[in-house]
Amino acid sequence: MKKTVLQFIALAFITLFCCSCEDNSTGKYPADNIRFLVGDEVSIKHPTQVIYTTSWSGWNPELYPMELWVEETEMASVDNQGYVTGHKLGTFTLHAKVMGKHGWVEGSKQFTVSDVLSQISISGINYFRRLGVDTNNDSVISASELERIEVLEERIHSDFLLSLAQYLPNLKEVSVIADISPSRTLDLSMFKLRKLTIIDDCVWSDEEYEEVEPYFLTDLKLNNCIEHIVVNLMPGFPVMDLSNYTNLKTISREYNAPPKWADMTFILPPNIELIDLRSAAILFNHVCPKLTTIRLTHCMPITIPKEKVPNLKNIIYKYDGSYPDTNKYDTTLDISSYEASDLDEVYIEWIDALYVSQSVKDKFFKYADSNKIIIK
Repeated sequence: MKKTVLQFIALAFITLFCCSCEDNSTGKYPADNIRFLVGDEVSIKHPTQVIYTTSWSGWNPELYPMELWVEETEMASVDNQGYVTGHKLGTFTLHAKVMGKHGWVEGSKQFTVSDVLSQISISGINYFRRLGVDTNNDSVISASELERIEVLEERIHSDFLLSLAQYLPNLKEVSVIADISPSRTLDLSMFKLRKLTIIDDCVWSDEEYEEVEPYFLTDLKLNNCIEHIVVNLMPGFPVMDLSNYTNLKTISREYNAPPKWADMTFILPPNIELIDLRSAAILFNHVCPKLTTIRLTHCMPITIPKEKVPNLKNIIYKYDGSYPDTNKYDTTLDISSYEASDLDEVYIEWIDALYVSQSVKDKFFKYADSNKIIIK
């Protein structure tokens, strides 16, 4: 008898468990009403979650397919995961319908599309307030305030910048910290930037070079309207090919570091006008008729051929031994294809070897007493 009772209890438990599983698998919403999240505002242009999904009793989009729709489709739209995106300021009504344990469960709620960007963190708000973006000093950031921004002078992390891309249609100048990303790609082509300053976030890591190397940024995409690039440490780019950016006018390199972190070769675009590089080399794959000034600081060996840079006027080469390891460079510069009449200024502060024509030596290094100046 005791055994029979135990078998009955076990059977009842299994039946109850199976029924429970069946309820879930057949899409039966466990609550008696649609549980909308607290709050009745959504940010314009930003997907905002509006239906409760954060516990076992909430809505699971996979288990309980829900029908969702907005009456005023010009005001907002909703996806099948319960995220609403506001299209313009105003109010709208969201409707939801799902099969529950005892039949259909329906609900609706009115929302307001707000100009206030509630998704921005406290640190993000403080960042924009330091930049003077919070023009009315209300400690919140609105879409209209961001849309007026043309220049972000302080450094901004790329992930944060991309999350706000839709609110920055007028951004022209920005300084970006490229966040460590598994994709190793940073696409900024949605911004019509005039000037970009960029550094890889990995260079500030406490880890050794080999440990962070798999996370280096290796692919950078920009809109072709870019005119000025300032490249700091970007160890994922032993070669940075800028040849397709036909509106690019200047390339600068500001950072100094041990060669393993700093070595870089730039492939120049055809319309470049000025380069100012540190710890770098140059490849002239195109004729650069507008390039008139080249400034270099303790760079790798460079040859500047007149047939590629026919209108060069100023060559400045300086030495910076801030990092002892940079002394490993064979700092040579070959400008021997130029005659003195081609050039307005040649200033060489320190170099291992300088290859020049006789006329350049006579005009610019007449009184120089150095075996480092070599006639070629």
